[in-house]
Formats: sequence, structure tokens, C-alpha cells
Amino acid sequence: MSIEELSKVFLRKDQSDGTNFLLKFGEFIDSMVAGKGAGIFPDGRMQLSRLEVRDSLTVLELIFNRLSAMESDYSFSESGTIESVSQLEDGTYSLKMKKRWDNDFTALAENDVVYGVVNDLTSGGGKYYTSWLRVLHVDISANTINAVMYPDSEVPG
Repeated sequence: MSIEELSKVFLRKDQSDGTNFLLKFGEFIDSMVAGKGAGIFPDGRMQLSRLEVRDSLTVLELIFNRLSAMESDYSFSESGTIESVSQLEDGTYSLKMKKRWDNDFTALAENDVVYGVVNDLTSGGGKYYTSWLRVLHVDISANTINAVMYPDSEVPG
């Protein structure tokens, strides 16, 4: 066989190359439970026993197949990060919600009870506070909510 014919059969080590077939390393067995070796599939999947990343890992979706048990305080609801807070003349608050992606908007609704944890770490205080609020109005286009804060006597802790 000539070099040109061989280059159609074998992967090159001295320049970029590709394959439409499964690329195996070691004694590859395709199984999440009993697998071994490593494999890169034509559809982009990769299966291996261990992945070490020195700098960063960027993923679109990260899936953990694990059972979880929970105790203590957990919130299973819409959530978000407050970008800025303005106190209005009537004593209520306007909360600008941070967009997590371009088309993100708050899914909170009128009369939702929400709470947030605030800290004063940037001023060197090291204290945490929990604030409870009731949503009065939602402006989806501006990604803001107007809310009234509950008094300390009406909230937990």
C-alpha cells in the first residue's frame, strides 16, 4: 500500500485527522457500571474512568446521577439574584433581578412570599441577615419586582 492509501485507513499523528468511528483507548468496554478503558464516539460522547482538568471546565449542562437526602431549610421555588435594591417613597422596595442569560426574566409572581440572605462582607462586617418580602408587582420587561418587607415579628428566626 502507498502512503496515500494508508492515510485513508490510519489516523495521522503528525497532523490533524478525524474518524467517523469509535476511537478506543485500552481495553474499552462501553458501560457506565462495568466499563473500562476509554472511548470517544462519533456523536461526541466520551466515556472514561476519570477526568482531570487543570484550569477550567465549561459545560452546557452538568448531570449528576446521585440520590440526595435533605434536612433543614430548603426552598423549592423560583429563585434569582438581586442586582440592585431601591427603596421607594411608600416604603416598599424595587428589586432589579440579575439576568442569568440573555432571555432570562423573573418568574416570581404577585403575592409570592420570598426571602433573601444579605451580608455586609464588602464592608468587613461578616454578618448575615435574612429578609422576608411579599411581592406586590412584577414588571417582566424590566425584570424587576416591587415588594414590601415583613416586620421581624412576623417572620421565622
